[in-house]
Amino acid sequence: MKCLTEMEVVQHALRLLHEFQDAAYNRVTRDKPKAHRTYWCPPPAGTLKLNSDAAVFADGTAGFGFVIRDSYGLVTLAGTKRCRARGNSTLVEALALRYGIQQALTSGLSSFQIETDSEILAMAIRGKGVHADYIMMLVEDIRSLAKQVNCRAVLFCKREANNVAHSLAQYGAFIQLEKLWSDNVPTSCFRFLINDVRREPTNV
Repeated sequence: MKCLTEMEVVQHALRLLHEFQDAAYNRVTRDKPKAHRTYWCPPPAGTLKLNSDAAVFADGTAGFGFVIRDSYGLVTLAGTKRCRARGNSTLVEALALRYGIQQALTSGLSSFQIETDSEILAMAIRGKGVHADYIMMLVEDIRSLAKQVNCRAVLFCKREANNVAHSLAQYGAFIQLEKLWSDNVPTSCFRFLINDVRREPTNV
């Protein structure tokens, strides 16, 4: 009889928990009006979702973070790196998103939803009349990369729904070398990953 690794046990538990929570959530909310979503929502079956974020500190140090998960909330790829930040928050958020898509492309992943907690950036990528010339060259680059990974949708979410990517960005600001994970996240980010599957909003 095969002995499961610790990560395989965690992944199996997350999958069962997600299925239970999804059924319970649908029963409770079926007849209620929809409120603004403040929790991470998994992508449709057969697709992935990429969340990205940036954390900028007073000394100009910044961290980029991204996480790609499947419809069960299981991590397919996550990454973070440190950089020097110049420009406003939307520009830095755009750089973080481009970094995430580039890593997805390098890893051969495709069929995505892309989600960011920068509403200006999400609207600019969708071409919704946002006039932000300072990021448009970068937005065009993101659109080109998004086509290459078969992007299905570009979504905006509240910060509370983007905690895993945000915690990765914070983590990245304090490391010297870029780090990538194929099926996991750092210990400091793990509680946010669990809370996302449980669909409970958590403040960073």
